[in-house]
Amino acid sequence: MSAKAANQDKFSAAKAKSDAKLSRLRKSSSYKSFCSQDAVEAFAEVSGSGYAGKSQRKPKPSRDNSPSC
Repeated sequence: MSAKAANQDKFSAAKAKSDAKLSRLRKSSSYKSFCSQDAVEAFAEVSGSGYAGKSQRKPKPSRDNSPSC
């Protein structure tokens, strides 16, 4: 098995475990959340974009004229 396939298997197992736990939590009578299934799916659609929290813009170069050593 290649390293890439092994990592994919680990990812799939972790995702399945997380999905099961989240499902159990949502079914709990004491669990209240503003995150509905629709919100989770909407976030999944934008998770790779700048709307997910990380800016896709490169930082502007510094105006400092000192040499960078």
